[in-house]
Amino acid sequence: MSQVTQTRNDDIRHDFEWDSKYGSEDAIKFIGVRDMQVEELEQLASLVPFIRASKASLSKKDFKPSNIKLLISKLRVLLAFIYRQNTSHIPPVNDSSSTYDPALTAGVPPVPSRQQAARELGAIDAVIELIQVAGGHIHKLSSDDMPDVHIRWMQRILPLLFLVVESFIDEHQENQNFVAHRMEILLAYIDDRVNADRCITTMLTSNREL
Repeated sequence: MSQVTQTRNDDIRHDFEWDSKYGSEDAIKFIGVRDMQVEELEQLASLVPFIRASKASLSKKDFKPSNIKLLISKLRVLLAFIYRQNTSHIPPVNDSSSTYDPALTAGVPPVPSRQQAARELGAIDAVIELIQVAGGHIHKLSSDDMPDVHIRWMQRILPLLFLVVESFIDEHQENQNFVAHRMEILLAYIDDRVNADRCITTMLTSNREL
């Protein structure tokens, strides 16, 4: 016989989850999800597809500064989302000298539930893929070549991408272990002054296992 429990509250939505307590596949219970949490997930879910689709706009063939500017604005929204901050608090990130660490400077840590959602909804994967693409263009440039407009925009966006990854893993061990499987991608840019060193340090100093 199935067992169903329900929480009655006007500001709670409900979803299904298996209830292992009763040891049967047909035993389910309702799990309450507050409207505010739903709105948060919807906000993140709307960002991830755009970030994934932006990978194509990083190619030299399809490059347009306006598209990169829009991507930067969305990444700033994502960074603000993780810390539950207003986007006006996010400084412009043009190079590795521009950082954003509200946990250190203002005692505002990232929100663990939002960090977890970023992993589960694919935001972490999407951002790391952008790092691979943007960084790959930069690494193709020889030391004797002058960077063109496309490369300069890649150099501008890469530090921001690493700050976003840092926000995902800051004091969040599950996300750190998740990103560690792609550590070779981060290590490839550790000497490029794109905040990769900050990101890796954040991961390793708070995770004894890694």
